[in-house]
Amino acid sequence: MKYFKIAIIALFAISEVYGISLECPLICPAIYQPTCGTNGKEYLKFSNPCGLKVFNCDRQKSALSTFKQRDFDYCTTTNLDEVEIDHVPHLDVDNKLCHKACPLNYRPVCGSNGTYRKSFPNECDMNSFNCFFKTETINNWRVLHRGNCS
Repeated sequence: MKYFKIAIIALFAISEVYGISLECPLICPAIYQPTCGTNGKEYLKFSNPCGLKVFNCDRQKSALSTFKQRDFDYCTTTNLDEVEIDHVPHLDVDNKLCHKACPLNYRPVCGSNGTYRKSFPNECDMNSFNCFFKTETINNWRVLHRGNCS
C-alpha cells in the first residue's frame, strides 16, 4: 500500500512538471468498439471511445473544437437530405399501401436505415417513407434523434 501511494504521488508530480493531463489517456485498450464523433461539420470514425477521447485531448491542446460522440450510423450512412429524391435508389412511391395520412405537426426526426439517413417532418412521415423504401436487402428506418440530421 505504501508503494501504491508513492506511485500516485509520483504520477501527479510528473504530470504537473511535464504538463500531462491525467484526463487524457496516453494508451487506449485494443478493444474494437466502433465510435463516431462529430464537430457539427464533419464525422470521423474511431476504433473505440478512448480513441475519440485521445483525439479530443489533442484538439483541445491546439485550441480546436472537439468532437462529440454520435450514433455510429452518422459515420457509415449517406445523408439523403442533400440528394434529389428522384435519385434515391429503391424508392417505390407508387406503392399504394404506403400512402397514409400523417398529422401536419412539425416535430422533425433524423432517421437511418443503416445505409442512409434523412430528416423527416415527423415520425409518421418517416414510417411512411420506410414503407416506400423497403426492400429485402435494406433495413427498416429508425429514429437516430429528434431534430434534423444536418
